[in-house]
Amino acid sequence: MLERDDACLLVATVGGTIAGHLGARSRQIGLIEFGMAVAPAHRRAGIGRALIAACIDWARNRHAYKIILEVFPHNTAARALYRACGFVEEGYFRHHVRRANGELWDAIPMAYMLPDGGERRDETPRD
Repeated sequence: MLERDDACLLVATVGGTIAGHLGARSRQIGLIEFGMAVAPAHRRAGIGRALIAACIDWARNRHAYKIILEVFPHNTAARALYRACGFVEEGYFRHHVRRANGELWDAIPMAYMLPDGGERRDETPRD
């Protein structure tokens, strides 16, 4: 991921310790997908919000129009954080993620539309 032009890895540290990370990649032109985690001891301290803000800036610099993620329905804290950052729920995937123990968990897709729609300012508008 570190060597790809269409991906980024963001790391948050507190006192020299990794407190959280976010990995993002282009799924197609203008569409960015990310996943993130914040260590339990550092949750509710603004780290997740800072990682998401940095991801949005990275996506904007890539002229993306949309950022997507998937979250487990029972992760109410993460869902609230994503909503507070401007993401909206776009549906519901039943039995979508197979866990290591074989269980199938549901997932909720969420998306953030970049305000300018990812419009490239250096291109001639098309009809």
